[in-house]
Amino acid sequence: SKFNLKLKKVELTDIHFVYSNLATGQHYGTKIHNLDLRGEFTEKQFTLNAISKLHIDEIKSEKVTLLANKSAAFNLSIQVDQEKDIFEIPDATIFISNLPFKLRGKIDPEKLRFDISARQLKLEEVANKLSNQLDQIKAFEGQGFCNFDLKIEGANKKEVLPTVVCNFDIKNGALREPSQKTKFTGIHLNGKYSNE
Repeated sequence: SKFNLKLKKVELTDIHFVYSNLATGQHYGTKIHNLDLRGEFTEKQFTLNAISKLHIDEIKSEKVTLLANKSAAFNLSIQVDQEKDIFEIPDATIFISNLPFKLRGKIDPEKLRFDISARQLKLEEVANKLSNQLDQIKAFEGQGFCNFDLKIEGANKKEVLPTVVCNFDIKNGALREPSQKTKFTGIHLNGKYSNE
C-alpha cells in the first residue's frame, strides 16, 4: 500500500544541538529557539518546509572559529529523495545577524556540497554585526561593500574532512570607530581562506 502523510505543522522549541567530529576537527553548537516544520511526505520523496530562529554558539573547523555567538534565521525547503538517499536545499536565504546569505546544498551517498554567498553587503553592517570584538569598541561608521562566497565540498564520510574554500572582497571601503577616533579609508581587499 502507498503511504502518504500530510504534515500540517510540527513545532520544536529550545533545542540545544552540538556536533563534534574529532577525526575531522569539526565542531558545531547552536540553540534552536523555535523550529516549525511543514510538508507532505510520501514513501520515496518529500519536501519539508523549515522555518527557524536560532543562536549559533560556534562553528569551528579545526582550530579556526568561523562563526561564534550570532543570531540566525531561515525559511527554506528541503527536498528529500529516500530512494536515492539525496537531501537537497535549492536556492534559499538564511540570515546571520540579520545579514542575508544565499544558501544552496546537496548531500548524496557519495558527496556533499554547500554554497553560501552574499553580494553587496554594506561594510559598516558586516563590521558591526559579525565582529566578535564589539564589547571593546563602539559601533563602526563607514561605507563600502563586501562580497562573500563559501564552498564546502567533499566525500560523504565521517572520517573525511570536506574542503572549505571561502573567497571574499571589500570594495571602496572606509570605516571609522567614533570613540577611539580610528579611521580606515581606501579599503580594497581580496581574500581567501582554504583548508586545502
